[in-house]
Amino acid sequence: MRRLILIATMFLMASAASAGELSKYAKDSLDGFRGYLWGTPIAVMDSVFDLIPIADSSEGKRETAYKLIIDRVGEAEVDKCLLGFYNGRFCSVTIYTKGWDNWHRLYLAARERYAKRALITGRINNEEQPNEYIDEYYWNSARTTRMCKRNPITDDGELLLYSEVLSKEALKADKEAAKEAKGDL
Repeated sequence: MRRLILIATMFLMASAASAGELSKYAKDSLDGFRGYLWGTPIAVMDSVFDLIPIADSSEGKRETAYKLIIDRVGEAEVDKCLLGFYNGRFCSVTIYTKGWDNWHRLYLAARERYAKRALITGRINNEEQPNEYIDEYYWNSARTTRMCKRNPITDDGELLLYSEVLSKEALKADKEAAKEAKGDL
């Protein structure tokens, strides 16, 4: 009986520890995806989402990508969803749709989630559309860039979310690598 109680206690402690590990990354934040913040380790994301590697994840590779199987975002049917990692940390997500209806539903969901509305007028004050004739919208913050766009020929769309901090870190590393590589030419 003591042995059974000891095993049950150890199981409960292990479960509580792993739940605590996951909860330190899961936040109700607009910086990240489905509650998981930029910088969350691959192991944590994989334990939650069951990721499928789509690029070489070999040791020493800075950037890796994984496929996440999701069918829908709101009413939009999702064609595919890719998660990006930089140095083992979650840094981006791209959601692809097929057809105008699905793109528009994805855009409306993204707009509802990321657009900030002015309290008095109700107008959206952080949505940018650089060209009024092209379906490409941005909702940026200091830590996250968010873009939803539609291909005018195929009507396929995509929603891209990425970490500004990790993107700048990757750009800096690329510039340093280019300086080192110039001697090879």
